[in-house]
Amino acid sequence: MRTLEKLFAEKLLKIKAIKLQPANPFTWASGWKSPFYCDNRKTLSYPSLRNFVKIEIMRDSKYLLPDNAETIKATEILAKEGFVVMPYMYPDLNVARDLQNAGAAAVMPLAAPIGTNKGLCTKEFIKILIDEIDLPIIVDAGIGCPSQACEAMEMGAAAVMANTAIATAGDIVQMAEAFKLAINAGRQAYLSGLGRVMEKGASASSPLTGFLR
Repeated sequence: MRTLEKLFAEKLLKIKAIKLQPANPFTWASGWKSPFYCDNRKTLSYPSLRNFVKIEIMRDSKYLLPDNAETIKATEILAKEGFVVMPYMYPDLNVARDLQNAGAAAVMPLAAPIGTNKGLCTKEFIKILIDEIDLPIIVDAGIGCPSQACEAMEMGAAAVMANTAIATAGDIVQMAEAFKLAINAGRQAYLSGLGRVMEKGASASSPLTGFLR
């Protein structure tokens, strides 16, 4: 079965809404450069594609933190109207459960405030969502480097959204490739099953018998 993120990517590629220019990056309105561009004029021409909605509801203009209560209300309304709703939220188990009950197709908890590159500041709370919520958990906002994206995938996240970390890098193309490798490595590690962690003491990894005398 295709995952939500793969299905969405397939739709965008099919209508040629995604443009790639690694050698000559696009300059966004913010001034940042990016090797890819999503042409929203294309998506507007395909109503069937526009049923995918990412919700970001914020009342705080300084830290851009999501308003979880209003996000739940909006998710319920849009889901009932037939939209595939992917809400951006502050990682809270009770809120995530309410979003699932409201019809969310995925949950998108922040790792750190948008655009900060501070990494997995909410790591322990994201872990709880991954363990308890039967929906794709897409880590959104705050991921600052490939190792952090890898860690999120090792935890069992379905995907990671990264923008600022790549757009503000010295070499955008190389950084995008680094994120790709890190995400693939993290996913493979998760599927392989990470080794145990000992809280106390130690355990020899080599035999304790047969030493040379």
